[in-house]
Amino acid sequence: MERLPIILVHTGKSYYLEPIIRQARWFNPENRICLLSDASTKGIPGVEHVMMDGYMESAKAFEKVYQHLSINSYQFELFCFQRWFIVRDFAKAQGLKRFVCLDSDFLLFDQVDAFFASCLDYDFTVAARIGPVFILFNEQSIDKFCGFCMDLYTRPAYLSFLHDSYKSMTERRELGGICDMTAFGLYQKHVSDNVLDIAYPRNGVCVDHRIRSSFGFEMDEAHTDMMGHACKKIYWAGNRPFGRFLPTGEFVRFAGLHLQGGAKKMLPRFLLDADGVRHPGGFHALLWNLRPSVLKHTLRAAWQWYSNWEVLKQKVFKRQVRN
Repeated sequence: MERLPIILVHTGKSYYLEPIIRQARWFNPENRICLLSDASTKGIPGVEHVMMDGYMESAKAFEKVYQHLSINSYQFELFCFQRWFIVRDFAKAQGLKRFVCLDSDFLLFDQVDAFFASCLDYDFTVAARIGPVFILFNEQSIDKFCGFCMDLYTRPAYLSFLHDSYKSMTERRELGGICDMTAFGLYQKHVSDNVLDIAYPRNGVCVDHRIRSSFGFEMDEAHTDMMGHACKKIYWAGNRPFGRFLPTGEFVRFAGLHLQGGAKKMLPRFLLDADGVRHPGGFHALLWNLRPSVLKHTLRAAWQWYSNWEVLKQKVFKRQVRN
């Protein structure tokens, strides 16, 4: 069987991108790994760098119909949709029959051909019903999904539903809004339910949809960060991560860990070295945090936090003065 290509879509040379790619390559030495990106990420080893500007035609067509219904930024939510059009156009140009899309903050611990061997008859895979962190597409399903995304913003019935849904969310003071994950959920309702959820155990393995959320797995409440966030309790065997699935009590191997948002700072705890060995904490963690890209990110984040804190203090001071 032809090996499954792995596709990542990412703009900007984020400090975590290269380690994510390096580990994907370690587990998949013979698979194509394609990074659809911009000029800033050229030179990352182990990956085919592809300028996404050459595959933006249908993404730009989607932009013309997109309506922003989210508290997140317009550009962020738009690009989350557009990436699937970019992938579709790239896959079509390359003649890819099946391929895997990997989130750029999803740390892989498996060989994709082995993991997806029993999933080939599905339209695509999701995690926790709507999460596209580690998704297997085929040429027909990516085309159908992109077509459905266009329908969501061009068919009056769908568009009315999106507006009503967002209005209800704002009234309930919920965070977020309408996003590509909304589309993955609605696709299963209106187009096809031939979709496999890989966030739940099958044959002793699954993927972690979000490390800071349980989804039925044991949480490590004893170790929380400064913001009070806990993560799944990870057990290690043979340098592979496992979690305890509470409904059955079984230990399930994670094919990958999703380090969403602030959880990316946990990356050095989970990374494997060139020999496939994990080195949590200690000297290796210190070296990681002293890398120029990580140090730059840390300083920028600290400055952003300080700036936000100063703005908040000014608002509180002005309110006290008025009172």
